[in-house]
Amino acid sequence: MELSKQAFKDSDDVFFFQTLIKSSSDWRDEEGNPSNVRLYMDKYQDGDWLVWYKNKARVAITYHVEHAPSNNRPWIGTVLVSPSERRLGIGKKVVEQLRGELSERGHKAVYAAVPVERNQWIQFLASCGFEQFKLEKENDKMYLVFVLPS
Repeated sequence: MELSKQAFKDSDDVFFFQTLIKSSSDWRDEEGNPSNVRLYMDKYQDGDWLVWYKNKARVAITYHVEHAPSNNRPWIGTVLVSPSERRLGIGKKVVEQLRGELSERGHKAVYAAVPVERNQWIQFLASCGFEQFKLEKENDKMYLVFVLPS
């Protein structure tokens, strides 16, 4: 499966992101339901928002940061896949491509964290090869931190 990507850039990308948000109740429960997607994204300016394509059709949106302020290491923060493309390997392929690009830049691992009660997210990260690294508490919420070696 070939996927291409480009930086998040136009109103069609905003509409696509809004569609993904509407179709992901777990994401909305964690992140809220932003009425203004651009304002939400502006809170995360340290990294890259990407739109992923399969056969020229938008299939996913990701956010990752190459040098997180907390530990100067790469983190994947968001992977949202179109409902019609879920469970077909798109998310896993996206993670593989991001991991490969970060590895080429000299990073030995990629990190991700999810709330401990989000079993589907935990299973997704495990299916991508992430390993449990540690538990971390932030604002009275427990997160499971994962690491994916290069």
